[in-house]
Amino acid sequence: MDLEKDTSEVNNDMDFIEIPEEVLEEFKEENLQPKLNIFARMAKIITSPNEVMEDVNRKTYVWIYILIFAVIAGAMYFLQIDAYKDLFYKQFAKNPTIDMTNADAVAKIMKISVISGGIGYLLSFAVMVPLFKGIVSHVLSIFMGSKAKLSKSIGVVMNAYTIVVIGEVLRTALVLVTGTITSSFSLAMILPASSQQTILYAFLGMISLFSIWYLYVSVKGFKVVHKLSTAKATFVVVSPYVLLFLLSIIPILLKK
Repeated sequence: MDLEKDTSEVNNDMDFIEIPEEVLEEFKEENLQPKLNIFARMAKIITSPNEVMEDVNRKTYVWIYILIFAVIAGAMYFLQIDAYKDLFYKQFAKNPTIDMTNADAVAKIMKISVISGGIGYLLSFAVMVPLFKGIVSHVLSIFMGSKAKLSKSIGVVMNAYTIVVIGEVLRTALVLVTGTITSSFSLAMILPASSQQTILYAFLGMISLFSIWYLYVSVKGFKVVHKLSTAKATFVVVSPYVLLFLLSIIPILLKK
């Protein structure tokens, strides 16, 4: 009888346990099946970013995005390989340690440069850059009061990063038409080629229709997934961009 009484008291006490509303909401979202598959998201991120970001709460698809972006990056590098070879050759010609009259040596260096350049491009574009943005934004969002998981932050970035990938695909087409690897849609194109190793060129090189579009969609994502205000979401999304810019100008500053 005492055991039944104790069990009854425990059950009665559990009836009065209040679970925070945000915990219940997160549990509901994480246990719902996604409404959109990854290809539907990649299409709808352009027309219905809010709908896509709401679906991120259900499933992030982070690793699938990385795989798809890596395949696209590999294809784009392959298509631009002649333009990259031309760039490498010009760099070799400026290097006094390379004997340009030795065809075999130049060919070996070219092969190493093409392979290492491809690996670096694939890893940086498809993996390192979006993950860096996602991790930095997540840390900042925590300070802003967000309770969302790291996977959600990276999920927001990966979904929005589709826009950057679209821009890079179009830039690849532009490179194939012009034959110049430095061709882009950024504001840096208004500057002369002689300014490529300047801070202004690096800054303007990060500003384009696609980068602004990406930032806009990312802000929407952090508002939806992390429940942040527009001001806080903007700070969280723009900060990694600022950090990447500062990192990009370090080589320029070291040369001075």
